[in-house]
Amino acid sequence: MSIFKTKFFSSPVFLSGLALACAVNISQAQDKAPMDDSETQLAKFGGAMHLTASKCGGYSEDQLNELKSQQKQTLAQNGMDGDSFEQAYAAGMKEAEARWEGLSEAEQKKTCDEVRDQSNQMTE
Repeated sequence: MSIFKTKFFSSPVFLSGLALACAVNISQAQDKAPMDDSETQLAKFGGAMHLTASKCGGYSEDQLNELKSQQKQTLAQNGMDGDSFEQAYAAGMKEAEARWEGLSEAEQKKTCDEVRDQSNQMTE
């Protein structure tokens, strides 16, 4: 049974844990040697994941927006302004949408299966 169908996956505890994991990864990224626009890349990644989760299911739009808000807040604490975040997040969604549309139905299903498998591994 996929965790996308379970209450645990959509529970506030799981979502908070996922947001915390993202925040920890963001903090660790800040501790490493600076990358070019690391905050921008993280915001774009968040947008791409938002689009993928929307296509694959498992999260409500409210849950995705809450995760976006948490990511925006964390990146703001690291110095990223809100407008830059929104632009990068939207760019990530747009790029992911273009890639998604270029996939066959079988490739889309495979992508969703891989995302679910990775999510399952995170919760084990």
